[in-house]
Amino acid sequence: MKTLLFFIMAVAGVNASAHLFDSVADCDRRYGKAVSVKGSQRIYKKNGFGILVNIYKGKVDCIIYQKVSGAYMSEAEMINIMSQNEPSGTSFIKLQGDSHYTLCNEKTYKRDTREGGSFVIINGNTMMIITFNCKARSDAKDYGNTSGL
Repeated sequence: MKTLLFFIMAVAGVNASAHLFDSVADCDRRYGKAVSVKGSQRIYKKNGFGILVNIYKGKVDCIIYQKVSGAYMSEAEMINIMSQNEPSGTSFIKLQGDSHYTLCNEKTYKRDTREGGSFVIINGNTMMIITFNCKARSDAKDYGNTSGL
């Protein structure tokens, strides 16, 4: 099963992932020049995806992925994006009672606590990887507006 999953991820080839805690320079190096910059948010386009990143204190704390075509992401694409956003020693895991994936320590399954922890929200053709601290700050803002992607 692991071999099949690896093959699916390799074939999916999304490879359009920013990473939580990256700097602006890391994002620019990975994707080239942002197509739009508005305040703390930068929008990139790469490999058929629009990628919106929010920068807080110099680091990425929220990433929104959306297919430019408007099509829904396949399960393989979603798994690939999540795995590319897992800092070393962590995995996105669906904990008992949760409706979303939470970033956890691979061995203890305890929530990763950097920036209050991180989780994934999937809604149709949009995937958001966000830290809990960003979510708390965003309650007064609309980070879910992806009309610029």
